[in-house]
Amino acid sequence: MRYVWYYSYVDYEVCVALDIGTTFSSFAYSYVENKDDIKGCEEWGSNLGILNPKAPTTVLVDERKNFVSFGYEAQEEYLAMDEETAKKHSLFECFKLNLMEGEVSCLTESC
Repeated sequence: MRYVWYYSYVDYEVCVALDIGTTFSSFAYSYVENKDDIKGCEEWGSNLGILNPKAPTTVLVDERKNFVSFGYEAQEEYLAMDEETAKKHSLFECFKLNLMEGEVSCLTESC
């Protein structure tokens, strides 16, 4: 599932692409005036000692359904929670195919 947005502002124009995969996701962008200079994140998970151009398609939300974290950070935060705190959060993994069906349920185990 790929999304491309164009954002225009007085000083610059940017093209952004999101690649939402079943297990991993990523993004890239370039300034329209220099479209061949494509940038993206090459270091997802670097704070955890992982260097990967993609992050797990994993989202952690709190009891009010507010976004908490994404990717490696979501997985690590959820695993570090005590049982009581974990019960108040939901970890969604490998949910892309469910989005296509219009239904998403909480998944707390890996694919």
